[in-house]
Amino acid sequence: MDNKCNTCGEDVEGLMFYCVACDLFMHYSCAKYQFCEIKHNCHADHHFLHLGKGFFGDKYPQCNACVQACKDTLFSCLKCGEVGAPVSSLEFATDLECILLPSVVKHKGHLHPLILTTLVIEDDYEEYYCDTCETKRNQEHDIYYCNECNYISHIDCMLSEVEPPEKILQYLTPHPRENGKRMAIYEK
Repeated sequence: MDNKCNTCGEDVEGLMFYCVACDLFMHYSCAKYQFCEIKHNCHADHHFLHLGKGFFGDKYPQCNACVQACKDTLFSCLKCGEVGAPVSSLEFATDLECILLPSVVKHKGHLHPLILTTLVIEDDYEEYYCDTCETKRNQEHDIYYCNECNYISHIDCMLSEVEPPEKILQYLTPHPRENGKRMAIYEK
């Protein structure tokens, strides 16, 4: 049998899980972690289901944090979508790099802590700006936000000076928003 694990992409030999309807193969060891739920501040009301790349087929859901296609590992919300719905139509999904972002950051350029959040309505403005770099920002991207003074910042602006530890670096790939640089994703 020449089949690849839909979670890790390696050849499947020995004990495995197989779904006839999906034509999906998984190592037993990969399946143990495949369906764990985690909590995250950007979607605090619900849990996420971890999915592997084999579930996607040729259509990719969009990451709610960075608005890029989730082509590899993603986390999606089971409660926001229908069971059995195509993965490309998920209402909430985020990729591995974005799920690892710290929920609260402290930046040298701002007095208060900033909280990772999905959406802040800004008095019906047509254009949205980052208060850190003073450039336009996409209102669909997740941001770091200060409740005390309504300070809003790109994720990249808040984390650009932080270097992640080696144990985290192994999971990161160059991120499209960072022009090939790795995203800084942890809080000192």
